[in-house]
Amino acid sequence: MGKNKTVAKIKIALFSIIMLAFLFLLWANFFYFKDCGKNENCFKDYQKTCSRAKYIEDGEIIFSRKIIGRSRDSCIYEIGFVAGELATEDIGMVEGKNMLCRLPVGSLAAPESNIGQCEGALKEGLQDIIISKLQKYIVKNLGEIKEGVL
Repeated sequence: MGKNKTVAKIKIALFSIIMLAFLFLLWANFFYFKDCGKNENCFKDYQKTCSRAKYIEDGEIIFSRKIIGRSRDSCIYEIGFVAGELATEDIGMVEGKNMLCRLPVGSLAAPESNIGQCEGALKEGLQDIIISKLQKYIVKNLGEIKEGVL
């Protein structure tokens, strides 16, 4: 009987080790991103191979970027608005919003640089801001525009 208990304990220990390894691989595959902080070169190294990484861009408008993974010959990015110098009425259109963007694998361009390859609430918010600013510009300069047409 003592031998059977020892074998059972070994089986339980092996099963536990295998399950922990499986859970670790699952976590590493779906939840882990290399944190590049504000180091753009680090992010570009991961961008070349479309490997999972995250990066905070520093500038007037601060975006967070995450490389999610591949889809055929495209690399998928999640772009989020972090902060920026926007008017108070404009900030609500983009605050806390994200968008998904596609670039060819190996491209080192900023994913949000071709907004036509993006989709999501952040893209819509940015477009709303641009349209709002254009409307205000047109209304403000309507007289000059009318003279230019005539």
